[in-house]
Amino acid sequence: MSDRFRLVTNEPRLVADELLDQVLASPPRRLTAFVIDLLLFVLVGTPLLVAATAISLELSAPGAIGYLRDADEAVDEAERRRLFRQFGESMILLLIERRPAIVPAEVKRIVEEGSREELLRRIDELDWSLEIGFELGGGETSWDAETGRVVIRQDLVLGRWQVLLGVGPFFLGWFTLWPWLLRGRTPGKLTCRIAVRRADGQRLSLWDCFGRAGGYSASASTLGLGFLELCWDPNRQAAHDRISGTLVIDLRHWVDRRRPRVEPSTDLSSREEGAEPQGAPERDGVDDE
Repeated sequence: MSDRFRLVTNEPRLVADELLDQVLASPPRRLTAFVIDLLLFVLVGTPLLVAATAISLELSAPGAIGYLRDADEAVDEAERRRLFRQFGESMILLLIERRPAIVPAEVKRIVEEGSREELLRRIDELDWSLEIGFELGGGETSWDAETGRVVIRQDLVLGRWQVLLGVGPFFLGWFTLWPWLLRGRTPGKLTCRIAVRRADGQRLSLWDCFGRAGGYSASASTLGLGFLELCWDPNRQAAHDRISGTLVIDLRHWVDRRRPRVEPSTDLSSREEGAEPQGAPERDGVDDE
């Protein structure tokens, strides 16, 4: 394979001297690291997101979770029906408050008139579905007036907190904090022994990591072509790498070209004429700071 796609070059932009001729992470290795990160993201993030959604639901509609849980466990059919009615009533009130546009006009009228018995009969006709979890493709709460199917999702339960507690913010936080804490590496990159480096050689800041994580949306918004750019870019840069000015280096072949620090020695034998100071051993490209 040509060194043009294997080693860091100044094409098309200038890079720090210490990064020149370093071995770039190959597309398969980067893909492996990304898949590992996604799996960990789902395994760790799903319980956190479900817990956050459950807490928000309990705060928004007190008792709703308890009604639903007790209804699933109830043996007596009458008790089960009563609990489902209570759950449905609390959800309808929440829907009218946060998503009034999808609530049928007849249901709004019943609630406004305060006809609870009529409302409970209407609830019996509905098919409720509570879908809380990771939906990478999105999804909104819906009410099909024809079939009576009501699907409750995070957008209703989280309300204005969805900006902070939705799948997108979880994803952004995951791919921002890990590279910042692990100096350019996520758990997947750590496993595959690759790391993100700023092209100018400076240490990654929290803002750099945030910008690169946000750049994933640019890579994905072009039907994935932004990710594929690393296959033909001279420095294996995907769209999010170019946005953030970063490179991904294979640490297995890292050569430390920084000037070694020479510690003062008290050993007189080391000061003999012509003795050369000992340089630092080869490192894996992780700063000692």
